[in-house]
Amino acid sequence: MGKENIEEKLYDFSLKLKKIEFIKGIIVFLTASLFFVIAVTPLISYFGNNYSFLSVLRFISFLFFGSVFVFTQIPVFKKYNEVKTAFLIGIRIPQLKDKIINYIQLKKYFHDNTYGYSLNLISAYLEETENTISGYNFKNTISVKSLKNNFRTFAAVSALALLLVIISPDMFARIPSFFSNEFHDAPLYIPL
Repeated sequence: MGKENIEEKLYDFSLKLKKIEFIKGIIVFLTASLFFVIAVTPLISYFGNNYSFLSVLRFISFLFFGSVFVFTQIPVFKKYNEVKTAFLIGIRIPQLKDKIINYIQLKKYFHDNTYGYSLNLISAYLEETENTISGYNFKNTISVKSLKNNFRTFAAVSALALLLVIISPDMFARIPSFFSNEFHDAPLYIPL
């Protein structure tokens, strides 16, 4: 088995965790964006001829979309070292809570006897831990079910948006022109 197998398991776990966080971030981004469009639509409809207000509102909209996208994707770019990954696995599998972290830390001492530790004891502990860990698949501790609430929220906001479009299609008719710089043939300018 050896350290390579445990390192691969830790890497696979962190990779799956990042994938789930990426999907979750996209769902949260889409939900927040759709909710923002629903909230801004009455303003666009009411202030349809005030191009200064619409220009500022459009700037705020793009700032909002960019900010939400960045903040929902920050977890994807987090770097998980072996100890952090082992800690997250320990939360999900309490039987391995400290064993993986101890394994990682003691593996350093196995090759370097400068601290006066017994290499026989370290070797015995590492072998025992490798045998214990070999029976676990860390990737299975991450479930896609954790996205269920995000999907529900997105579905609710989508249903609300669809309902509002059905009830008041005229109000939503200006949304495409609002985001495409075509304020009904009006010049785009931002007041100073």
